[in-house]
Amino acid sequence: MIKNELNVDNGLNENSNWSSNDSKSISKKYAKELSAPLSVQIEVTSSCNVSCIHCYNTWQTWEKIYDHLDIEKADRIVSQLVENWVFSMWITWWEPLIKKEVTSHLIEQWNKHWLTTRLNSNLMLLTPEIAKEFKSSKLRSILTSLTSFDEETHDKITWRKWNFKKVIEGIQIALDENIKTGVNMVVTKLNRDHVYKTWEFLHWLWVKSFFATKWSWPVNIPNFEKYAAWKDDIINSLHDLIKVKDDFWMNVDILECYPLCLLWEDSDFSLFSSHKCTAWITSLTIWANWEVRACNHADKSYWNIFKEDLSSIWKRMQEWRTGELLPEKCISCEYLFKCTWWCRMDAYWCWDIKMMDPFAKPENIPKIAEMLKVNEKNTAELYWKIMRIDSWIVFREENGCCIINKWVSNAIITKDSWILLQNLLKNEYFTIDAVAKEFDIDIKILNSFFNTLLNKNFIKII
Repeated sequence: MIKNELNVDNGLNENSNWSSNDSKSISKKYAKELSAPLSVQIEVTSSCNVSCIHCYNTWQTWEKIYDHLDIEKADRIVSQLVENWVFSMWITWWEPLIKKEVTSHLIEQWNKHWLTTRLNSNLMLLTPEIAKEFKSSKLRSILTSLTSFDEETHDKITWRKWNFKKVIEGIQIALDENIKTGVNMVVTKLNRDHVYKTWEFLHWLWVKSFFATKWSWPVNIPNFEKYAAWKDDIINSLHDLIKVKDDFWMNVDILECYPLCLLWEDSDFSLFSSHKCTAWITSLTIWANWEVRACNHADKSYWNIFKEDLSSIWKRMQEWRTGELLPEKCISCEYLFKCTWWCRMDAYWCWDIKMMDPFAKPENIPKIAEMLKVNEKNTAELYWKIMRIDSWIVFREENGCCIINKWVSNAIITKDSWILLQNLLKNEYFTIDAVAKEFDIDIKILNSFFNTLLNKNFIKII
């Protein structure tokens, strides 16, 4: 029997049972403890064909000794990911197409399990033949980088002449093959005023998604201050993104989580307030040398995936989930679990890992409530709407609950919710009114439950 215990938890890092935000209670459990990550970033090589000033690769200070995955090791990693019910995989930095055979093999193997694969690449090595191969292997999307509409600025930031044209050519090849391709612009001091014009340039290439994201402090690179764009620059870049959205009606966003107290500078910035850092909570990164770390920005290894299983390494990353690395000022903030958070690694490289994010503006905290109201979605009356469960959703059972996934979207649901959705998956369509009668569930509870699923694209109205 299904009880009236239906719920969708919108934040895997949110504990609604805490009545107060004190360091003692938070240190007990800052984030929900999962058995394994939901997504994994895999670096197939530590080699790259450009040398971007903002890159967190260590090429600028370390001796160039490159590591690479081979197909045999790639298979061993995929086996562990499948065994632990990981939902999605990013094939990521440095430049995956340098090891094209391994990259293609990973995409093909992951697709066999009907799971989501995405690629980060500068696309300079992409050819029409490779693009066709990726398309046939069901590559979900590509994220690439263009640092400016201005060729001279772009090549200066990437430290390679003539590569601007190669990136543009790669973008066009991917789009010609109908591969969903997004372009990210990393905002530094050198291109902080180029956001709007860069989109204008990309618009004529028929790019559909554009991101302008602040730099994150590169690992072990000294004297980055001369390139670093700070708070006012980043705020201006967000204004430019809003202008792009208003003028072109296009999809714009950021790729990092910005502190909510920074985003309050303008209520329009609520558009960017849904991002939360997933490192160590739902995701991790596997280096090309097989070491596992919390994210691409972190340099601490939690051991080698070929010397210990993924689930054991995941458990060892507890320090990130207990809350012990949080700043005291953030712990006392009433919006801690609503916040888009802050980058612990930015704090670490700027001063100390337990200090506040360098982009935080705590003086804005009293104004945050107004922004949260902007984000609130009205509960629609779905009682007689004809709906169906999206066939792409995947479930993973956890202790006392279940994770529901569709591509890059995840949510925790109760076991009762899981049982109900499993039943509804057998139907071509359903209405809330009919479900309430069949399973004897309060119709208002059902309406609230399905509104949340609809907002997260887990169900469709037909």
